[in-house]
Amino acid sequence: MNNKKKLTRKIIEAIHGKFWEEAVNIETKGLNAKLDEIGVSYRWHITLGRVMLSLHKINCVYNVSCNTIISIYRVDENTGLDYKYIDIEWKLTKENHQEATLDYQTDETLLSLLDLFS
Repeated sequence: MNNKKKLTRKIIEAIHGKFWEEAVNIETKGLNAKLDEIGVSYRWHITLGRVMLSLHKINCVYNVSCNTIISIYRVDENTGLDYKYIDIEWKLTKENHQEATLDYQTDETLLSLLDLFS
């Protein structure tokens, strides 16, 4: 499994607070039937908003500066102290000015985010 797939799994699990299989059921409930009707398969679109939602769920706080630099701190829920810190550079838009997803991020960004989930 590549880093993008691993990170996608971690983000979806964190958002729903469930393991992958159960999180997928929650995520796609009712959606698959609609997609089957029109002949489209579901593809995970992990945007910055979904990343930030998942970070909140795993006790991370973040600060966005310079439009794309995001400082992220993972906080120990018992002591309230920071124990992991990263800076990532998130590419906000694609060439066509649509919101960029995990597909448009660097390997360094993906690996840094994966590290926060471990």
